[in-house]
Amino acid sequence: MCATSTDDTIVVQQLIMHGGGVALIPEIALEAAPPADLVVRALPDLDDRMIGLLNRRGALAIPAVGALRDALVAETNERLATAVMM
Repeated sequence: MCATSTDDTIVVQQLIMHGGGVALIPEIALEAAPPADLVVRALPDLDDRMIGLLNRRGALAIPAVGALRDALVAETNERLATAVMM
């Protein structure tokens, strides 16, 4: 597994389109350069922040990508539940 970091969302989108993984990026970053060949999914149940999962079409069929999505959703739900309890 390889991890990379950049603040250039165009580079992130290109990496995903060429099979380089998945990314969490702000919705506003997609407005600047809408991805034509990528699937954008909003993560559910976020009250004050919009976070989405961006992946190549069909990538959720790859077990690791699906597992990452499930882990991100679970973590988000856990953090929301903790925030409500405080």
